[in-house]
Amino acid sequence: MLLILDCCEHVIEAAAALAERLYQAAPELHILATSRELLRVEGEFTYRLPPLPSPPEKIVLTAANALAYPSVKLFVERATAGGGEFALTDANASDVGNLCRRLDGIPLAIELTAGHVGAYGARAMVQLLDQHLNLLWEGRRTALPRHRTLRATIEWSYNLLSDAERVILGRLSVFVGSMTLDAVRSIAAGSEDDDTILAIIDSLVAKSMLALNTGSQPTRYRLADSTRAYAQEKLAASGDSEAVARRHACYFLGLLEKIGDEANRDLSTVAEEFGNVRAALTWCFSDQGDRRAGVALAAASIPLFFKLSLLAECELWVTRAIEALDDTNGGIRQGLVLHTALGAARMLTGQLDELGANHLRRALELTERIGDIPGQIRLIDQLHLLQLFVGKYDDAFGIAKRGEAIALANNDSNAVARMRVLLSISCQYLGKFVASRSYVEKALRHTGLDKDVLSGLTLEYPKRAQITLARVLWLQGYPDQATRIVRRAISDVIAANHPVMFCRALPWAFGVFFWNGDLEDCEEHIDRFVVEARRHNLAILQLVGEAMKGITLLARNETGVGLAMLKGSIEKLHSLCFGAVAGFRMPLADALAATGHGDEALDTIDQAIAQAQHCNFMMDMPDMLCTRAKALMRKSNPDLSQAELSLIRALDLARHQGALGYELRAAIALARLWQRGDRRREAYDMLAPVYQQFTEGFQTRSLVAARGLLAELNPPRSRSFAAK
Repeated sequence: MLLILDCCEHVIEAAAALAERLYQAAPELHILATSRELLRVEGEFTYRLPPLPSPPEKIVLTAANALAYPSVKLFVERATAGGGEFALTDANASDVGNLCRRLDGIPLAIELTAGHVGAYGARAMVQLLDQHLNLLWEGRRTALPRHRTLRATIEWSYNLLSDAERVILGRLSVFVGSMTLDAVRSIAAGSEDDDTILAIIDSLVAKSMLALNTGSQPTRYRLADSTRAYAQEKLAASGDSEAVARRHACYFLGLLEKIGDEANRDLSTVAEEFGNVRAALTWCFSDQGDRRAGVALAAASIPLFFKLSLLAECELWVTRAIEALDDTNGGIRQGLVLHTALGAARMLTGQLDELGANHLRRALELTERIGDIPGQIRLIDQLHLLQLFVGKYDDAFGIAKRGEAIALANNDSNAVARMRVLLSISCQYLGKFVASRSYVEKALRHTGLDKDVLSGLTLEYPKRAQITLARVLWLQGYPDQATRIVRRAISDVIAANHPVMFCRALPWAFGVFFWNGDLEDCEEHIDRFVVEARRHNLAILQLVGEAMKGITLLARNETGVGLAMLKGSIEKLHSLCFGAVAGFRMPLADALAATGHGDEALDTIDQAIAQAQHCNFMMDMPDMLCTRAKALMRKSNPDLSQAELSLIRALDLARHQGALGYELRAAIALARLWQRGDRRREAYDMLAPVYQQFTEGFQTRSLVAARGLLAELNPPRSRSFAAK
């Protein structure tokens, strides 16, 4: 015989006594008891019913793959059973997955919520969940009273708790997401001693009001969102909410400050606490909050925001903290980190204005006031990047020289190496490639160059020096070495698993892939780059990524979509005052010339050259002059003499810069022009010496083209070379 004791938690003592007596007296009897807590009797075996699996947060959902999750399947079944117009589609699959995850996979909660999706729509219901309206939605008329609304279900269980358990449950509602036992003991305790708190936590877990995740290290606890919403109401009614919120904020401030003081801090250990840090900041800057604690917490949270690449949110809280800084008599060091973070966050989110620059300059003044040399080096790094973004390349070189002088004066070899990487980057923008290589090779002699890149507030990224070296190696005629270095470097950056660093590194590496024609290797990275930049609101970098994508599409002859994407990106970058936009106008002009729009191509490249000359952006000038020559040859009234002059200027400039890679491209274009004019011998004699300077890279696009052209020109005295 099978006896079922269903939902017996409200009579748990009597049910336990009955079950044990029957178990002892009737050996052929089987008992199935459902309850929020164990009977704790002889012969009991426990099966904990887990919530229905829901889609993880960062997965891309379609209608097809969403139905693989039981919670979504139940949601769809109950939503369609109500006779509404709901249908699961690719467009709403992510919202439905979000709903099921927010409802913790609880079948009753999903059933009650799904019954109203036809009236509101999935996206609107996500917002309604934030307002806790789901606690009131009604289910089946024939259900037991405690199952007709989610509120009634929770209230049923809540009323079975002791007064002490209700108090602690209310205090735990201050947590967002999961919590450690240490946090629980620090924040839930009022007048109770530690043993009492531990006993109550154990009881709440036993009664299924508090979930326990033993798989994590350390063990973490969690309230279901619906239970938390109900408990928050009770906490507010108790008058204890402000004291609990204050303890919560102070606990996480202490935790962040402790990690910040560690020599080898590991922010991954506190990343799980981000929801609680955000909740603490929200309370601190509310009308009832503590501004002083908020300023300190915002300053302590900055490394975590950068670790998680949440720069727009970092800007929000840091701005509030700076506004409150004077009111709270915040210290110089707090002001320093706040101004630094705000300047860096504004820059990376595309706000290239004086406000961001002023915050960085203010922070630099504070580092000088307190003699913080590492802080000065970090800020010079950020100001250098800002100058690059806005196209002030001479100023960027000047500030890197200032950083080098500071580092040398303080005998800081690591800082000297970092500043020499900046000098190398500046020299590349200025077209000084010999100096660029000299600086970066000196920097790479310092073995600890990438030390501490992944910790703290920094806009650096792993292997920045190696990518810088790879670029200059290609420009000087070593394409194979450049490719090997840049592939290894990008692999290391990806392994760091830091979206902002990845989005900083790839555009600098892209040139090597593009110059070599290795776009297949790079295109997958570009797609990921655009997604990450969009997700983390990196406005400038997102547009750079879209421009790179447009360039790769043009290289694959997908002209229509490639032109549209590249044009759109250039217009937006120009509107944001992005300095290096001239470099993107060059492939646009190339594509326009190739598709028969020579006049438009000429206007585009002339605009790029004028802009580049204005800000001394000489890095791509030889290629710009080559592009101008192509446009002159493709315009409605071709001007071959001016095209020849542009190519000769490109060739001379590339030689002056020591850019053999650019020199070869200019020489190929000039040789083809002379070939058209039946000047084959001159073309050969000009191109062959350039080709002969190469010792590697003979399978790359430019060298293959040069070899083929030399074979076509093929004067009798040099047949063997041309066929080599």
